[in-house]
Amino acid sequence: MENKTPADLRLEHHINPEVPTVFFAQSFCAKNALAHHLVEHHPRALYLDCDVTASSSVRAKIEAFLELSGVKPAGSR
Repeated sequence: MENKTPADLRLEHHINPEVPTVFFAQSFCAKNALAHHLVEHHPRALYLDCDVTASSSVRAKIEAFLELSGVKPAGSR
């Protein structure tokens, strides 16, 4: 989720390398370049170009990424 501080470039570049993170961007969004940049510097990140709604393919990519990152689905132990 965008951190709602577009004027704070330092904060916009903050990442937590311990947290698997999905970076979404829309094709013609100005934040697309930032998403690409952050993914290149984050050791546990996935970049997705997704407009309006997530297709079944996009959802499958997210699920696979989270599973491979060791994130357990809600409700599992």
